[in-house]
Amino acid sequence: MSTSKRRRVLAESGGGLLVSVPDVFGSKRKSTIPQDAAASEEDGDIPSDTHAALLSLLDELHPAIEFPRVIFKHQLYTVVGDRTLIDQQLETLRKTGAVQLFKLGSVGDEDTALMLTPDFRLLVSTAVADRDLATAYLNAATNVARSLSISTAELSEANVSEAAVLALVKQGCLAMRDATSYWLSFPKTGLLLKHLRAGREHLARMIRNSKFKEVLQRDLLKRKLKVTKLPIRYHISDALGRGSLEAVMTTSGPLLRLAARP
Repeated sequence: MSTSKRRRVLAESGGGLLVSVPDVFGSKRKSTIPQDAAASEEDGDIPSDTHAALLSLLDELHPAIEFPRVIFKHQLYTVVGDRTLIDQQLETLRKTGAVQLFKLGSVGDEDTALMLTPDFRLLVSTAVADRDLATAYLNAATNVARSLSISTAELSEANVSEAAVLALVKQGCLAMRDATSYWLSFPKTGLLLKHLRAGREHLARMIRNSKFKEVLQRDLLKRKLKVTKLPIRYHISDALGRGSLEAVMTTSGPLLRLAARP
């Protein structure tokens, strides 16, 4: 189902669940998502709430071309408020092969990244020059792995040799989890995390240095974060979803301020 057709279905469906799309998109819009779409991804062409939100955010927040086409699970919280529903529907999307999930970051500061499976396949096929290695990894990641990590036994089952594992680690496709397993990953992860962390720090500093330590979102969207190539709306969505930023509705639009520390 094409993006344009999906949007038309969502727009034309009546009596649905009205989900507010954050003003990080630069306009005040709402998406109508049918209530029965949450039930199953297999009921038809209409995606679930979580799938629709994921597609919308990828369209609206897609960063510069040098970055993988990825958003983080917490960014979905700015669109779909039910976190349990998000977890359930993401698991369905993962099991049906529509979406790939990745655990990124250091221990205690992990983020769950989301990527459409076709984008994942294209990224790996393009970045990994050895076609056989790319094919073996994609098979292991999409058909063998049962979670966000994969064991050495599962890699062996997918005919990925120890030498191939080392090559995949160098390519950024695997990250060591423990002595017997690896986190699934993707090329350019390091670049993405570098710019993400730099942008998070700069955005927080920018708001902290603003008058009254708060700023209208519409004014913030006009600024640029010089330390990152990720668009500022990507960072605003990230901060709102993580809970490091909070929005207060005013007659002039959302007013953003740093969330109080617990």
